[in-house]
Amino acid sequence: MSFKIRQGISSVMLVIVLLGALAACSTAQTPEPTAAATQAPSAAPATATMLPPTATLEPSPTPVPPTATLPPTSTPVPEQFTAWCVPADTGIPPAASDQPWVMPTEGMRTVEVVDGANQLVTHNVSCTFVYTFAQALPAGSMLKVEDDFNNTWLESELTPAGDNANTVYAVLNHSYIVDPPLWTITYRFVVTAPDGSEKRSDSIVFDKGWRPEACWNGALPNPVTLKCIKWEDLHPWDIGYKTVFPTPDDHDE
Repeated sequence: MSFKIRQGISSVMLVIVLLGALAACSTAQTPEPTAAATQAPSAAPATATMLPPTATLEPSPTPVPPTATLPPTSTPVPEQFTAWCVPADTGIPPAASDQPWVMPTEGMRTVEVVDGANQLVTHNVSCTFVYTFAQALPAGSMLKVEDDFNNTWLESELTPAGDNANTVYAVLNHSYIVDPPLWTITYRFVVTAPDGSEKRSDSIVFDKGWRPEACWNGALPNPVTLKCIKWEDLHPWDIGYKTVFPTPDDHDE
């Protein structure tokens, strides 16, 4: 009996404790939010910040190391030879020009290649020979003319052509050059240095440029008189020597 009373008391006390707890919970003040917590932060209107335009930088060129400037190389001067003659019928004196190494534009007889050989037509008043070398010839160089046996029979000192020391020339008016007493003849022209060394050589045929009819013996007439040789004047080395020609008596037989 006393147990039941205790049990009832305990239950009553438990209920009282629970009710007290509930009352405490209902009377407790709920903390109010602070102004900072309740007020939403006012968002300031976003303003775009204008940045000044930046200049676009051009790409800087890659520095190139300087290269050594080479001096211009001179083109080698090709070796040349030319010749021309002033015809006798032009009336032009041999030294009419103040630049005798320059060929006049008209009326000259120039050297030409005929049958593989250099040839000049004769009956002239003067002939000019011009040579160009890769480098200047020493002063005192000579132009020598040789016969078929390599014997020098004429020589002339070569003169520089104005300021061009690589070009030299010689003007010849020897009779056996301008108008040799032969239908044709070949000379060898040799350029030599002062020490005698040969720098260049050229063979040139001097030819009258025309031929008459052959004589009775088949030979050409005399190139100067244009007359044919008589039979009685033949030499052992002449064409027709010892040839027996018919006589009027032979036809009568």
